[in-house]
Amino acid sequence: MTEIPAQAFPVEVIRYQVEPPPSSLNSKGALITGFMQIALAVVSFIFGVTCVALGFCTGYASVPIWGSLLFYVVAGILGVVAGASKGENKCAIVGCLVMSILSAIIAFMHVVCGSFYTSIVYWVELKPMKALSILNVLIGVLEFIVAIVASAIMCRGSCCRQEPEPVYITEQPGSREMGQIQ
Repeated sequence: MTEIPAQAFPVEVIRYQVEPPPSSLNSKGALITGFMQIALAVVSFIFGVTCVALGFCTGYASVPIWGSLLFYVVAGILGVVAGASKGENKCAIVGCLVMSILSAIIAFMHVVCGSFYTSIVYWVELKPMKALSILNVLIGVLEFIVAIVASAIMCRGSCCRQEPEPVYITEQPGSREMGQIQ
């Protein structure tokens, strides 16, 4: 009787997909920083509009207004979406990462412009203008810190997640025994 080598038989390869590993995104942190960015955007917008309405710091007030509308709110909404999806929405994670970095840059401009304006206003006798410009700078500092923390959270959620590796199981046709797991 002649022996036929095992490689002569056709081999059927069955591909099994394992469950994806859990996301490394801190969902609770993403939600908290998202809501904080939205709240800071609303406060920044209100202070900016108040500055313009009262005739104070009209040139400087544009940074809190457009910064809150175009960057802070968008980053906050994307952070809430990423946190609510428990890290499954990769587009929201990357979008929040990018918008949080841009928000940090705008918040830095917010702080620098506001600090220069506050140093000029310090010598003027209008106390409401001093208080409003100092509060604007503090909002900018808070937004800067929250944007950096949000971008760090989103960075971990986007780059530290491992893709699931498929498991291949070979099986001889007609046999019920499973082959080798690779």
